[in-house]
Amino acid sequence: MLSLDVRAILDRRLQTIVYRKGLAKTIYEARQLVTHGHIAVDGRVVKSPGYLVPRELEDRVTYAITSPILKRLLAQPQQETQQAQQGQST
Repeated sequence: MLSLDVRAILDRRLQTIVYRKGLAKTIYEARQLVTHGHIAVDGRVVKSPGYLVPRELEDRVTYAITSPILKRLLAQPQQETQQAQQGQST
């Protein structure tokens, strides 16, 4: 019984949720992203990997607005569109 409770708590940790959502490739990368301020919960940057995310906020875990990772991800579709347009014009 105790192991189920501990497991449930560990599954609520921010670094675990970041990894499970695919925002990081490994649990170690998830921890680093959180501590470096690249992750936000409900729009607020959280730098504690052990932060227990309430169930209602689990779907609100994203890259922070200030994160260069988010900016790079947002720029990728634009770059791909520009490359496709250049390929069609030649």
